[in-house]
Amino acid sequence: TSSDTSVITVSGAYGHVVAPGTCVLTATQAATAQYPQTVASDTVTVTAKPNNVSPELSIPGTKSVGDPPFTLTHPTSLSTGAWTYSSSDPNVIAVTGAQATVIGAGACTITATQAAHGCYASGTSAKVVSVQASLTSIGPFTVPGSVVGGPSFQLTPPASNSPGSWTYTSSNPAIQIGRAHV
Repeated sequence: TSSDTSVITVSGAYGHVVAPGTCVLTATQAATAQYPQTVASDTVTVTAKPNNVSPELSIPGTKSVGDPPFTLTHPTSLSTGAWTYSSSDPNVIAVTGAQATVIGAGACTITATQAAHGCYASGTSAKVVSVQASLTSIGPFTVPGSVVGGPSFQLTPPASNSPGSWTYTSSNPAIQIGRAHV
């Protein structure tokens, strides 16, 4: 008999492993005219099989700030256990379900964890992902011509894909060009 049929079931003289765990198997010998009934037992521990998750999570390409969200694909494994994903730094890459969103520049580790299932143990696979800052694209900076004593003029910043603020400086602050509002 088995103390836990969710670990091992017994049918006649055969034991069948069901799942990892620990149970006590008991063998009972029937009494005879000359001998009383005898019982022997042993504690059996059933370990899970390693699921052989591939060693590194596959995340294609280099990532840059501004890239669109991407879907994480689980690594290969012998198990059919459910996968979950996490990021070591959600300020670099945020993960919701299997969807990853680039947030900022830096590096983080994305980890795929597979839950134990059936006879297989849980497993993990991870990859360090570096996210580069976006390249700033700047259009031409054009300053209108001015004349000494002429009217003040407004400096217009060049076109840029960055939301950063602009500041203005002159290579020669002793010369005031058209009393620009700087």
